[in-house]
Amino acid sequence: GNLTDGMGDAMVDTLVFLNITGQANLIPVWTNSTGGYSYDYVADTLGEIIVNATFTDTTGNYNNAN
Repeated sequence: GNLTDGMGDAMVDTLVFLNITGQANLIPVWTNSTGGYSYDYVADTLGEIIVNATFTDTTGNYNNAN
């Protein structure tokens, strides 16, 4: 994924938490120098898998990034 601010600028070195359907824990990933992040996931069940990404901004507000 890619994380950008309200102006469309990349948010670099930002911690993003992924919540994947069926997984008990949030998965932390960091954005790179272009605001991009990735996580390799191998599904263990068939069907739709939903990924939600969230982050905390510089003011401490919790934001949905999906």
